[in-house]
This record gives sequence, structure tokens and C-alpha cells, in this order.
Amino acid sequence: MCDLFQSPAELARGQAFLQSSNPMAYVVRLWGSGRWFLFFGFLFVCVFLVFWVLLLLLFVFLRPALLVWPRLALMMSPLTSSYTARNPPEIKRQSNL
Repeated sequence: MCDLFQSPAELARGQAFLQSSNPMAYVVRLWGSGRWFLFFGFLFVCVFLVFWVLLLLLFVFLRPALLVWPRLALMMSPLTSSYTARNPPEIKRQSNL
């Protein structure tokens, strides 16, 4: 089996890394302990829940807007506006002289 750390200095540096509070060292310790699936499972569940919560919030807050925007667009449209129907815009001819 190939050893990752060749010299005692590298071995000491690796041990110091594993005992540090570095987040990556935490992941390496989890992987080495065989409990990595708990970490990544928890991470997956969190991402999954955040995704569905954001999707739900988007649906709750965007749905009324999706129901209102087409009506607003129709009201603002010059073709369907009652104001435009009562006060048609003047059509000006352009002279190409």
C-alpha cells in the first residue's frame, strides 16, 4: 500500500491538518471515519429542503402576480383599453418631400 505522507515532516503536517479546525479537515476526518454518508446525506437533505421551500415561496408569491399581470397587460394595451377606444390617437401622415 502506498503511503500518502513520505517523510516524518509531512506526516506531522498531515496530523496537524487533521487536528485543525479547518472545514476541509472536518470532511477528511468524516471520510476516514466511515461516517461520510451522514454528512453528505445531511447536506443533500438540506439542499433538497431549501430547493422545495424556495419553489414553494416562488409559487406562493409569484402565482398572484401571474394571475394579475395578464389583466394589467390587457388593460394597458392600446387595443383593448377603453380610454383608447373613446379617444383614438391621431394618425399623422408623413410627407416624403
